[in-house]
Amino acid sequence: MNILKSKFIAILTLLIVCQFGNAQIAIYENPIPKYEPPDQELYDLILAKDKEYFDAYNTCDMQKQESLYSENLEFFHDKGGLTTS
Repeated sequence: MNILKSKFIAILTLLIVCQFGNAQIAIYENPIPKYEPPDQELYDLILAKDKEYFDAYNTCDMQKQESLYSENLEFFHDKGGLTTS
């Protein structure tokens, strides 16, 4: 019985490894195309604003962060609901 169990486990392991190998080959055969934004100017502006915000956030520059937020900012949390402060 142990030999049958060992063979089953070996075959199952081999099948699983083969599936992962096929998945890797499929990725290289069909690479994901490079993203091309439809509006390069807008894309560059979004990247610049994102960098501006996260630079302020990561350096704890509260005055810069405050200048980037709107006075009527509303945040809706999926668990807690609307937060306005």
